[in-house]
Amino acid sequence: MSTETKRSIGAHVFAELLAYNPETGVLNWKARRGSAGAGREAGRVWRSPDTGKAYRLVMVHRRLWRSHVIAFCIMEGRWPDGEVDHRDGDGLNNRWGNLRESTKSQNQANAKTRSDSRTGIKGVQWRDGIGWVARIQHEKQRRHLGVFKTKEAAAAAYGRAASELFGEFARVS
Repeated sequence: MSTETKRSIGAHVFAELLAYNPETGVLNWKARRGSAGAGREAGRVWRSPDTGKAYRLVMVHRRLWRSHVIAFCIMEGRWPDGEVDHRDGDGLNNRWGNLRESTKSQNQANAKTRSDSRTGIKGVQWRDGIGWVARIQHEKQRRHLGVFKTKEAAAAAYGRAASELFGEFARVS
């Protein structure tokens, strides 16, 4: 999200309009003058047509916001410096213990294996005439990890590199 977009609404505005339950991850509308929806759960589920990943979106000041970003703003009283990551990869699980601030690279590292992966293993591809190729991307740079005789060896190389580069954000499946 651009800095300009963040400036258009202060993080405190969400706390004025919405109540966040950190144990359940649910946002509810607060009572306001003329508000018929006070106490109701805020937002609707949206599924990305590209990835199929689901998030809950809430309309505030004529703009859609992701619930996990709103939760972060309410809990921290500020905008996240980068992105807000779901530890378990479930975009609908907005419990506070499941959310953490991250860079784009860390958030991508925590992504699950793509559904269109032919190998079913993150960072591993079969190349005819070559073998099992492992590679990883970090800070916008793709790194070649090697060519291996087995899929398992390539997966192990990816796992080691992911742990080294991303630490707690590393996900290998």
